[in-house]
Amino acid sequence: MKEGPEILTLSDFDVLADQIRRLGIPLVTLGGGEPTIRQDFLDIIRTLKKRGLTVQMTTNALNLSEKKRKAIYDSGLDRITFSYDSHLPEVYEAIRGVNGVSQVTENLIRLLEEKPSHLEVDTNSVLCSQNAETFCKP
Repeated sequence: MKEGPEILTLSDFDVLADQIRRLGIPLVTLGGGEPTIRQDFLDIIRTLKKRGLTVQMTTNALNLSEKKRKAIYDSGLDRITFSYDSHLPEVYEAIRGVNGVSQVTENLIRLLEEKPSHLEVDTNSVLCSQNAETFCKP
């Protein structure tokens, strides 16, 4: 990512959080691309939480190291959703373009084992032609 005028700053998020709260919108989802590649994504979460918002994040979960997971827990994030398009490596790779299903699975298991009680965890999958035939198969 390049820094520039098209990238929202932390100050922009503070203004947005105040406007969102005043509009009575209780929930903000961080997603669209991969939010964890922003160096300040934890600060964004804290800024939104500071305004009393419920914050959830959708992630590909490929880079959720132990250190990053613990920082996420401390940020106050309310829900984390793992994008999990297939449990089969070859299908996952065909959809995502990277061989990462074992890493995502491992990160999900670790997160479920160590998460604080305030954090909800779920997964989402997009049913598509590449995974439809294997979607419900072991």
